Amino acid sequence: MDLTEEELRMVVNGVLQRRFERSGVGGLAGFARRYIKLRGGRFSFADHAYLKAIYDDSAERTVFMKAAQVGLSTYHLIKAIRLADEGYKTVYFLPTGDQARAFARERFKPLLENSGLAGRVAGPADRITFADGAVLFHGLRSEAGVRSVDADFIVMDELDVSPADRVVLATDRILHSELGWVSYLSTPTYPGIGVSRLFDESDRRHWLVRCVGCGFDFDPDDHFPDCIGEVGGTVSRICARCGRPFYPEAGRWVAAHPSEKALRGYHVSHLATALPAAEILRQYREAERPFELRRFYNSVLGVPYHDPSGGLSAEELNGCIGDYAPAQVADGAVMGVDTGDTIYAVVALPEQTRLKVVYACEADHFEELDGLMGRFGAAACVVDAMPYKASASDFARRFPGRVWIAYLGAQRYYVDVERQAAGAVQRVGLDRSSAFDETVTAVRRREVSFPRRDDPAVDRLLEHLGNIYRVVEETTTGYRAVWKSAGPDHYACALLFALTATRLAPASGGLPAVAGKRRVGREVEG
Repeated sequence: MDLTEEELRMVVNGVLQRRFERSGVGGLAGFARRYIKLRGGRFSFADHAYLKAIYDDSAERTVFMKAAQVGLSTYHLIKAIRLADEGYKTVYFLPTGDQARAFARERFKPLLENSGLAGRVAGPADRITFADGAVLFHGLRSEAGVRSVDADFIVMDELDVSPADRVVLATDRILHSELGWVSYLSTPTYPGIGVSRLFDESDRRHWLVRCVGCGFDFDPDDHFPDCIGEVGGTVSRICARCGRPFYPEAGRWVAAHPSEKALRGYHVSHLATALPAAEILRQYREAERPFELRRFYNSVLGVPYHDPSGGLSAEELNGCIGDYAPAQVADGAVMGVDTGDTIYAVVALPEQTRLKVVYACEADHFEELDGLMGRFGAAACVVDAMPYKASASDFARRFPGRVWIAYLGAQRYYVDVERQAAGAVQRVGLDRSSAFDETVTAVRRREVSFPRRDDPAVDRLLEHLGNIYRVVEETTTGYRAVWKSAGPDHYACALLFALTATRLAPASGGLPAVAGKRRVGREVEG
């Protein structure tokens, strides 16, 4: 009987798991107890009860959204050693080559030297070989370095600060392996990106505890900070319902979405570790500024975070919805266009005190934008130059004096002409943070209005605006504000470009000038 590729992979993984069990060391946990020494003592799960089930897990694809310093990098190193001893190759990826070499030298080499397997290996710290297996450490910044290796098991550490395109490329390294295991791990940063996005796509396992007093079964992270309080003069982890102390060691992993079989996901928080409750509470109380709160939620609770006041609320967005239907034709409009595999367009009419959005749509081809320019009498359109610069430039040349290509990553605002072989085009440069600041401020001040939600595209426009949020990040020279996205933001970019178009259009075209009296566009009967 011929087996499918998936059935063959299941057989191989089953054989490997049984081989581990027959080895007499009891799987990965038994292997660690037998060979691994940590801090001078034998490996154990003391104060790390949450790790036991993880060591026993043989899932092919796993993701760990984790707090800092919870033992998961060590887990992956031990797993890599175990697989190499069985003749398999692991490639451990970190964001840069320097980080990979330092990690191999400072974390992996001492672990291996203190094990009972040091005599079986050869090679430098970042390229350890066994008889048939190997453990290699690589940085993701180098595309050539990523392409140059194949693997049976790949580990993506520090996922949230790794280049996304290289992460995808690195997963291709296991395509020809009979094993084909992959694991992602990272302290999260913002919602909807990196490890947070992958965890949301997994079966989403959380560490649940049961109160011995009232029987309440709960995830402490869902009840923070109410799950920490003072009992008998001591700060403790407490039941959010009855207030009795609970012990994180008495928990268990429970999947929120057990039907998701393709990706096993674990959220590991310090509420599940031996970190004293008093220390967790102290760090929480001392985190006052937004970037301090983000560090606390990311590194201590292991969850993504953004300042709730940094984005547009549903109330603010709903307050901009007008009592009018989307228009089909108009005169004197402005357009903003965000490009990609799908094109997103926002059409608006400048009025005396606001920008009235009258139409939003999605398109597959740039030629469809030509019809919008005619239907709405667009006197100014700003279109994202990237990633399809040639198509955006061709569109601009079809409407000379009316279309600007935009570079959203500029250091400052500028307007000029870009010389190209096919002909010159008008262009505008925008600082992303400043442009989004202005867009969100306009919405908050209700200087922008939206049609009734009769059209699904209007719903998506509002959704995309709700996905953007502002955070303050610490840099080597101070602090800077940046805009992030918790989901699709294409229509938000298109609205940003439409607002930019109002600054570029000639006042004689019926649009607001950059300064002075406003001239307005108008709807027309189709």
